[in-house]
Amino acid sequence: KIVRDQANRPTGIFLEQATKFITDRLPEDDVETMENAILRGQAMAISAGFTMIQGGPLLPHEIHAYMRLADRMKIALRTSLWGDLLADEADFHELMDLRAVLQDSDVLELSTLKGFVDGVVSAQSAYLQPATKDRPAEGCLVIEQNKLNDMVLRANRQGFHVALHAVGSEGTRIALNAFQFSKEKLAHRLSNRIEHIELIERIRNQFVMEILIKIEKGVSLAQFKLDLRLVLDELPSKPIFKGVQVVPDVDCL
Repeated sequence: KIVRDQANRPTGIFLEQATKFITDRLPEDDVETMENAILRGQAMAISAGFTMIQGGPLLPHEIHAYMRLADRMKIALRTSLWGDLLADEADFHELMDLRAVLQDSDVLELSTLKGFVDGVVSAQSAYLQPATKDRPAEGCLVIEQNKLNDMVLRANRQGFHVALHAVGSEGTRIALNAFQFSKEKLAHRLSNRIEHIELIERIRNQFVMEILIKIEKGVSLAQFKLDLRLVLDELPSKPIFKGVQVVPDVDCL
């Protein structure tokens, strides 16, 4: 979505997939730029006391940058690299090859593919259920249900776990539908998960093994403990959440 003012003029704010109008026209980072960015991010994590980092989505050429640094003994943290769930077929097969290569690495691993279902609450791009049944859902849907089903199934069939960013209640429902579709097709026991979830209608915990609770950076330790305690107290009190494992995810960078 391109945000416009009351006169329908672009404001300069691009939300979610609309940013591709810009990023698709940028030149690709050269090897040195990419490696320096990785090292700067690693230095920030180390200065904050972290011993492991994870994230994505990454395409093969970006994973190769990590591998080059690891070969030069420049990777100082255990690093879980998340491939791009929407990678094209050529890149997807290369991700499978890279996973096999990294099985012998002491610092790098590739076992998860990352995808996005919707946006965030602060930008009003989380995909929300409508206030009334006669209205359409609100927010930004990044990927349609059928395509998401196919992408999750493709990943799970090859043994990749899937991490989906889903914040809004409708985005969460679509993510759960994709997990259910894959589970019914493959009867797997992979740890698919939803990240950054904030607005929930209901959770069918037979299809989700972990829920990551997003705690905003910069909050005090006391507020962090309070927010986390509210979640931990609420979930077990409801039968539909029985057996759900809650994993705090602190946004540190």
